[in-house]
Amino acid sequence: MAIMLAPRKKLRLMPLSHNSQGRVLKTCSRCRQHKTRCDAILTHPGPCSHCAKKNAFCTLEVITKKPDRGNDMVESLSEEVNEIKKSLSAMTDRKQKLIQALSQRKNDGPSVAAMQQVLVPETSSRPILSAGGLSADSDFILSSDSSREPFSISLTEAQFHFTDFENNFLQFLPIFPASFFKKDIMTVYNENDLLFWCILLTSFRHSSRYSNFYHLSQHVKARVVEMCWYNTPRHVYTLASLLILTTWPLPSSDFEKIEDDIAVKFIALMKRIALQLGLHKVEFISEFSHKTEVNVSEESHLNNLIRERIYKFVAINSNYWLISLGISNSNYNGTETDYVINKANCSFEGNFPEDKYTNWLLRLSLIQSKLNETMHGKAKGGQVDATKLQNIHMFDVILNRLTQHSDLAGDTLTRLSVEYSRLQLYVYAFSTKNVTLRNYKSFIKRALISCKKSLDLYETAFGDVENFAQIPIHYNFVLELVSLILMRIFHSPYLDSINEYSLVRENFMRSFDFLSKFTDADWGTFNAKHLRILKMYDEAALNTKNSISLGGKSVFIIDKMSNYMVASLRYEMIRSIYDYKHNDQPHSINWSQYGKDANNEKDKSVMDYLLTACSIFQVNH
Repeated sequence: MAIMLAPRKKLRLMPLSHNSQGRVLKTCSRCRQHKTRCDAILTHPGPCSHCAKKNAFCTLEVITKKPDRGNDMVESLSEEVNEIKKSLSAMTDRKQKLIQALSQRKNDGPSVAAMQQVLVPETSSRPILSAGGLSADSDFILSSDSSREPFSISLTEAQFHFTDFENNFLQFLPIFPASFFKKDIMTVYNENDLLFWCILLTSFRHSSRYSNFYHLSQHVKARVVEMCWYNTPRHVYTLASLLILTTWPLPSSDFEKIEDDIAVKFIALMKRIALQLGLHKVEFISEFSHKTEVNVSEESHLNNLIRERIYKFVAINSNYWLISLGISNSNYNGTETDYVINKANCSFEGNFPEDKYTNWLLRLSLIQSKLNETMHGKAKGGQVDATKLQNIHMFDVILNRLTQHSDLAGDTLTRLSVEYSRLQLYVYAFSTKNVTLRNYKSFIKRALISCKKSLDLYETAFGDVENFAQIPIHYNFVLELVSLILMRIFHSPYLDSINEYSLVRENFMRSFDFLSKFTDADWGTFNAKHLRILKMYDEAALNTKNSISLGGKSVFIIDKMSNYMVASLRYEMIRSIYDYKHNDQPHSINWSQYGKDANNEKDKSVMDYLLTACSIFQVNH
């Protein structure tokens, strides 16, 4: 609706009737179009001055429709309500599925926490005596744990342990520049005392008694709480300290669950500190450096290089720990899309061998992470198993191509890490359903070959190491997995001859000897739980004539505990120990499902071999 104003004496502005609805604008449409000042409100009822001068029609527009804001709000609220309803429905469905899964798991057997109670020894370990109090020549004192005597050490001893760390441990965690170990010891202590004590603690694994190590470890643990939980850590050396403690972890007690290792807490803490310090954005680190200490060298290029290494090892250690413990690491540490991580994953070129080592270890940890994410599917059915077999083949091809890389020819540690990734792949294959017996036995044979290669590489790299506690997690995890695989296969009927079982026993004893290699019996605390699993599982297999270890009604090496990724094999064996302790009903063995025929002389010899009291620790049988 519009009201027309014409030139004078021709048209007049017609006033609105009282019944009309709407609002008359105060400026005409022509003035608004030309953005000129309009005085129509003053010249009413005639046209405005501008329209009168141009002898043009003067039109005052009338707004007759009011905006229906209330209706818009109703529509918006309706959409939000519908979205909330959809979310509630999804949450309800998810809750119902969780209830069904928990109910099914409860019916299937005990919880993981209940199962691990069988690993607690009936008699607790003897207490470790603390190594004295303060000495007269003490230059450094740590007393963070008020329940224990303070720990002290002289300047000369501290210098010795710093040199020992540089010579024996730095190669596995190259996160310090060469200039760091040329600093005065007192300077390092004043910059970050936690790093000072962590370096000493690690060196104790090589050149000290366990009582000294244990005494200091309890104070270090309390110091971490003081610096990282009670206060906000602002120094990159604090992050380096946590990397040391997750590369050479603190010992756990007999009563702690496997998944409750304190290293998991350190991992979450490391990631938060790394992001707070801006190590994921090295080129823009100044934006994060308010009231923080992120410099490790006076040289700018070397400074960025070392900070990149530190951040890469945060991702490496995180992946290794979470995958080994059977904890899903999908988006756990948020490093999959970081610039620093992707750059290292795409290129192995570098001026320093430390960077090539770090980048290879990082790439392999990312492959393991992707393997974990891909293979840990929740769906069921033959089609899913077919996809799983395709994924196994795909990752096998990836690892084979890595072994053909020219840089790996003389790199024993990296080749050992490749075999560790391959063993993880075979652990996933052990839980594959709807696979032919021939293909399943093929996975077992390939796993045994990989175990043999891993032991050979481990012996080449660490054969001279006298204390297993010195080995970093990137390589002691390999040995632990090898021993579990060999133990489980030895107590299974998948091999074709007694000679093959003898070779498995021989390789297992090699791994067991490495795992049990300590300069002091008390150092066995580090892997006492793992060794206890091996011995208790072997005992269960013997006392049940292998009916539990052979799987009872299941023909798969991993069946009941397949939801714990790489840790599934460990939990499967713990479940067998639990069943042995709480179930006296033996299962009959259906030999035909394993491809064994009692009328075949060779198969009959294997069957008799397995049914006799055959311990893997018994050399002559």
